This record gives sequence, C-alpha cells and structure tokens, in this order.
Amino acid sequence: MFSLGVMLFVMKTNGRIPFTEDVAYKGQDLYQMLMNNSEKFWKTHAEICGKDVEFFDAEFRFLFESLVKSVPEERASFEEIKKSKWFQGETYSDVELVEEMRQYFE
Repeated sequence: MFSLGVMLFVMKTNGRIPFTEDVAYKGQDLYQMLMNNSEKFWKTHAEICGKDVEFFDAEFRFLFESLVKSVPEERASFEEIKKSKWFQGETYSDVELVEEMRQYFE
C-alpha cells in the first residue's frame, strides 16, 4: 500500500516523488515532516510543484496519508481505498479523457 501511495502522488504531481530516503529538502526530511506536521508537508509540496496548496485537496491528502502510514497494519486496505471520497469522486467521460490525454501525446 505504501508504494501505491507513492505512485498516486507521483501521478498527481507529474513525476515528483513525495519523499526520498536519506535526502532532505532544504534540510528537512519530508517523510518525517508528513508524520509530524502534515500541513507543512502539503504546503512544502505545493511550493515545490508551483501550485496553490488547494491543488492537494482534502480527499487526496486523506487517501495519500492513509496509504503511507509508518505502521503497515494501519495503512488503508483496497476496500477502504475504493470507499474513499477521492476514489469515488468525479472522473472524465471517455471524450474528456481522450482530449486530456491528447495534451500529453501530441
């Protein structure tokens, strides 16, 4: 589940990794920042991505944080993921998806 959370983050941010082992950002361990001060973690990543902090909506944050908990037994299950507000949220229609994907492949 941890890796799924990282992949979800990478997809949301166009390739940015949420944290790296033994590599600090401006002297800060991003994983420890997430565990100790998640608001600061999200503000930092918004800055890194050049986005407003609202780019990471509450539903996304909740799902991501539930997937990368330090204790594996506390991480979200597949059933919990499928029930999450983010997973249940809006999706593109087939036509909208084709148009969206064209931006990346033309």
